[in-house]
Amino acid sequence: MWNTVRSLFIRASGDFLRAWRSMAYTDVAYKLIAFAMLTPATTWVLYWLRSGTSDRVVADVEIAMFFFTTPVGIITLILGGSLIVAITAVETACLMAVGVGMTQGVTLNARSALRFGAAHALDVFRLMANMVLRVLVGLIPFLLAAGLTYLGLLRDHDINYYLAQHPPQFWAAAVIVGIIVIGLVLLLARTIASWALAMPLVLFENVSPRRALGESAARGNGSHSLILLSLTIWAVIAVALLSATTWLVEFLGRAVAPQLAGSLALLLLFIAGLALAGVVLTLAVGIFNFSMFSLLITHLYLRIGKPQLSTSTIAKYASLGPRRFSPRAVAGIAALALLAAVGVGLF
Repeated sequence: MWNTVRSLFIRASGDFLRAWRSMAYTDVAYKLIAFAMLTPATTWVLYWLRSGTSDRVVADVEIAMFFFTTPVGIITLILGGSLIVAITAVETACLMAVGVGMTQGVTLNARSALRFGAAHALDVFRLMANMVLRVLVGLIPFLLAAGLTYLGLLRDHDINYYLAQHPPQFWAAAVIVGIIVIGLVLLLARTIASWALAMPLVLFENVSPRRALGESAARGNGSHSLILLSLTIWAVIAVALLSATTWLVEFLGRAVAPQLAGSLALLLLFIAGLALAGVVLTLAVGIFNFSMFSLLITHLYLRIGKPQLSTSTIAKYASLGPRRFSPRAVAGIAALALLAAVGVGLF
């Protein structure tokens, strides 16, 4: 299995090195579009759903009760969760299209990949809605068990009392919650392994979003360990890169900033430059992590998913030439993103 995982990462890395420009342009362009249009729209939908309930201040338990016991809360949870997950999923779909295109000798630039993502956005949303709904249904037994534990052991005092005093009820509840968490983690791991191939099936084989989850489980049967090991290694690398980026920026700030304390102008200039460098590094790491995740899922699908790819699926989105976004288009997208940022902040 280790050799197989190693082979998957080598192929995914090779594809990234060959197509990193297309993937980077696609990822950045999609992030700008999502920030300018999709995220504000999702925020507005959630605010609209929530606005008809109550304006009073609510605590943690009341928030949970709103989401899990009221019709508006349940709709908000399902629809909002689906929209938020779908925004990221469509981004992954665009990057996966670039990866699958390379396996078929088809070149997709950023514009072509975004066209592919837009054409399949509705199917991706339907798939994510199925996933969110099934996950929420699967969480019900665990939430009931946690709620009964709270009512039976922890309702006599505020939670801060139990955290400070550690009475016997606290330890009993901790053991029960630990068992619940272990069971939940095992269920989520099995779910991730079963659903890992669903997105490629919807995107490249036109499998119905309703059937895709079951079809993914069937095609990935016997390879769950391979899927989980591959995704775990990717997650560890992704977290390590993000942590290293954060540490580097903080280290440079602590090392250099005190040396510039005598000059306010130099200090402000350094802080601005460091902040810009941090944003660029974080963006670069994010592009790499997202691209590698998309390519890894793609190669898992090609290796164990018994793919039934049609050449026309990707070929009709093929780039006609090395065209890129015009300066006017880039300026327009950046302006929309800036306006959306200001608008969301004021809202």
